[in-house]
Parts: sequence; structure tokens; C-alpha cells
Amino acid sequence: MADVDPDSAHLLMLTTRRLDDLDRRIAGFTRQRERVRTVEERLMRGQAPTDQELVRVLTGLPDAETGLNRRITLFVYAAIATAQRYPVDVFGFAPGELTRDESGKVVHGEVFAGDGVIWMHREAEEHRLASPATLGAASYCTAVHVDDLDAHFTRVKAAGGEITQEPAAMPYDVREYGARDSEGGLWSFMEPLDDEEEE
Repeated sequence: MADVDPDSAHLLMLTTRRLDDLDRRIAGFTRQRERVRTVEERLMRGQAPTDQELVRVLTGLPDAETGLNRRITLFVYAAIATAQRYPVDVFGFAPGELTRDESGKVVHGEVFAGDGVIWMHREAEEHRLASPATLGAASYCTAVHVDDLDAHFTRVKAAGGEITQEPAAMPYDVREYGARDSEGGLWSFMEPLDDEEEE
């Protein structure tokens, strides 16, 4: 390790390759998890999965489509730097990078929520991209699973978050509550119902 130069281009190439490899593995596990979850949901509803679904779940066969390996969520904000701080300070997300153009204006931001990254894009009339603050209505709604819904709700409320819906049991087997971000985007935080709550 003493021979490793942290400023070398070779080290950057190694880290880039390692991240690419991890992204591919995570994407593969995520696809496998969704296949298993789909079969589980059908079984819980008393429906029979197809033979192909069962074989893929039991043997871990890969999807026929292998070109898709990563999904990145992208939201549009008018004030990206402020929009990045809000989910970090209020929702408890982890901050990512902020990118500025030649004039110093922030044109890209990132935050991390659990296993996912969220990119924050500038408003762009040429692409018909506008913030909820500009539109006057929420243009997206994102659901985030949390370990302890009540604790998270208490944190967000104490931090001054705008709550749109108090925690409640929903007919789709989760408890959830709603909140808005700094520009009016709608967020849903949820946890699975336990057996007693479902009854």
C-alpha cells in the first residue's frame, strides 16, 4: 500500500473500474430481488407464478435483457444548492457532489437515499424541465423506505419539514406519511405493516 500514489491516474482508473463492477453487481441483485418479490406477491394473493418466473427465482437465471444495469432518479430544481441541503438536513439523506459551471452557478447536485442516488438537474426550458416551484404543482412523488417510520417522522417534523400527511396504515401493506421538499416536490416515507397492523 505504501507504493500507491493517491494522485495517480492509474488509481483513478482502478476506482472507476471498481465502481462500475459494484454497480453491475448491485443492479443484478436488485433485478433478482424484484423477481423474487413479484413471485412472493403473487403467492400471497393466491395466484400461481408462471413456470418461467419460478425457474428464474429458484435458479437465479439472469434476465434476457442485460443492457439495463443502473437506474438514476433525476429531479428538477430552480435552486439546486438549497434543494440539496433540504433533504440532507430535514430528511436525513447523505449529501453528494455539487457541480458548478464556468460562472460558478450550481448546475448539478446529488443526494443519496438508502441504496439510491438522486440527481438534481437545473431548470431547462429547451428540454421543458421545470421545478414544482415554477410549475405551481408537484411534478414527481418519490417513495423511500425507512427502518422506523415514527422516528423518521419525528425527525422531519422537528427539523421544520412540511408534512402533507400524518403516518397512517395504507391498503397496500405499508404505513406511510407524506412531506414536501424545499420546492414543493412530494415525498412518501414508508415501512411495511407488521402482522398485527395488517389485521
